[in-house]
Amino acid sequence: MQQSDLKKCAPDVELEVTIVDILDYVGESVRPIKEGYAVYAANHVICIGYRQQDAVNTEVTGYVTQTSHPGLAPHEVFLKLQQDISKWTLKCSCKAGTAKCKHIVACLLHIEK
Repeated sequence: MQQSDLKKCAPDVELEVTIVDILDYVGESVRPIKEGYAVYAANHVICIGYRQQDAVNTEVTGYVTQTSHPGLAPHEVFLKLQQDISKWTLKCSCKAGTAKCKHIVACLLHIEK
């Protein structure tokens, strides 16, 4: 799904995530960027959809193929985004248990594109 497809699904939703935002969010760690880009480049981001938007937050849900078990149910990624990236709430159903996992970064890269 392309960014233009997202706007067709929700034309009144405006969401901008830049590569700088992603790098700021991840911080010093290079691993989430490298692994997240690999997931994104492999087209493992199956679907991204807007849940809701208000004056401050935009909530997005994404589904990402499990790298180690592609035949199983995809990971579910929840993104609650604001202009201030320090207030982002990002969650993934994967067992990594970190808000900076490769699936979250892949979804952020998908939105950025």
